[in-house]
Amino acid sequence: MKRLLCAFAAISLILAGCGNEPAESSVLIPDVGEAYVENTDESSDSGKKKKADDTEISEDSDSSTASTGLSESSTADSNNDDDSSRISDESSSVSNNGDSGNSDSDESIAPTVSKSKDETPKKTEKPKEVYYLEGIVYEVHDGSLLINETELRRVEVGFSDKKALKNVNPGDKVEITYDGILAESYPAQAHNAYSVTILESADKEYKLHRFSHEDLAFSLLLPKNWTSKDIEYPQEGDFTDWGIRFTPDGASGNLDISWHSAAAIKDPYDKLPTEINGNSAVQYSKTGKWKFYVFDNNYIAANNFFGTDENDIYEEELNFILNTLEFI
Repeated sequence: MKRLLCAFAAISLILAGCGNEPAESSVLIPDVGEAYVENTDESSDSGKKKKADDTEISEDSDSSTASTGLSESSTADSNNDDDSSRISDESSSVSNNGDSGNSDSDESIAPTVSKSKDETPKKTEKPKEVYYLEGIVYEVHDGSLLINETELRRVEVGFSDKKALKNVNPGDKVEITYDGILAESYPAQAHNAYSVTILESADKEYKLHRFSHEDLAFSLLLPKNWTSKDIEYPQEGDFTDWGIRFTPDGASGNLDISWHSAAAIKDPYDKLPTEINGNSAVQYSKTGKWKFYVFDNNYIAANNFFGTDENDIYEEELNFILNTLEFI
């Protein structure tokens, strides 16, 4: 009997299972982890993939993300490089325009700064205080001038810049700037001159001539068209020891510069104390006949044009020549 009951129950159970499918919610799914995932059917193209693929996607995603990050970083670096390059170019451009210096310019500036601290200024650099010389140019040399200064008389002036003398000629009246230092010599010397300005240009070509006899000597500026020769005086009754006669081309008159060991002027003349180029003298004149200057050292400068039409023609030149007369 027990056997019949058990068999009947088993049959009942079998019949019950075949007639009704269990609800999906009642199905128990074993927790088998990855094994379950491996056995699950692939999803459709609607989007979901199996977890293994998700893991790969995640890795790809991370890799992609990393790749993207690297790409962005590379781009940023590239941009930075571009910016850096642009800044460098701009810096270079600024340097070239003189607004800022580069390393080369800094190196070139350094010695100059060092020199300015350790060394005295160059001769071409003007100090805060400058001094002036003014006078007539006697001679132009290579880098120096010999001038007849208004107060100091002869001064030799040296220039560090030879180009400053390019347009200067004998006979020009000039103004010179210098450092104020004069060497005690004859002539006086100013070694450090900065500039020369021509106040009046010579109207003719002049040259400085020197004349000497034994220990007697003088010099003067003479126009190019004037000639010179020794004075020839009669030996008896004449008190002229030595002299030079100057005559312009084509003229009958002349200018005599002579020295006399003894001077005796007996005829009545009009006398006038005067000064010629810093030398004290007495002017002797007689209307329509004679005019000359007697200096303290017994030199005589005689204008033999006086009283003639040629005097009016050459008077300006005569005065200029006499104002350059120096006894040396």
